[in-house]
Amino acid sequence: IKRDGTKETGRDLMEAGAHVKSYNHRSIGICLVGGVSETDINVWEDNFVSEQYATLYNLLVDLKEQFPEAKVMGHNEVSSKACPSFNVQEWLVKKELIKPVTVTTPEEKEQLALAREKYREEQLELFSGQRKEE
Repeated sequence: IKRDGTKETGRDLMEAGAHVKSYNHRSIGICLVGGVSETDINVWEDNFVSEQYATLYNLLVDLKEQFPEAKVMGHNEVSSKACPSFNVQEWLVKKELIKPVTVTTPEEKEQLALAREKYREEQLELFSGQRKEE
């Protein structure tokens, strides 16, 4: 995706790419031009423009229609790279392309609350005899 938001197509969609070792045969690589400092290409920077993000969003919507079970990940999530210079998962949640993962279910929250209350009561009982009244 060029700086002006223009989408350029490289390989055919179903052709294996050369973007992430061990994932090429089962993934689609998307590249955004930029992501590094203008003064030092070794410094990673989220400097993508709104046109690029808009094209990325639309492209991902189209791809998710074709591949509904696909997981969208940044290069840095599957290899020791800094690109794409932004947190892909946070961006996907912000753009509502994925839902935030619930760490605990409502049932687990209730169990945790009960366990906390039981622990608190045990601690109060344990230490109540040790308190000095003033």
